[in-house]
Amino acid sequence: MVPRALMRKKEPPFAALRLDSPELTRAQLIAAMVENPVLIELPIVLAGTKAALGCPPEAVLAVL
Repeated sequence: MVPRALMRKKEPPFAALRLDSPELTRAQLIAAMVENPVLIELPIVLAGTKAALGCPPEAVLAVL
């Protein structure tokens, strides 16, 4: 998954930090999530080498 796919785009820091800018690197997006955990879409389910967002719940079945 790309970092932006794991972000909550409606949270205030997303707009304030202009995280929709295509010029931002993966590292910059990840750093923004580390500094602002509210941006991380939860839950993230890990199963072996696969991962899925838990919302919608059906997505979890794809990795189990």
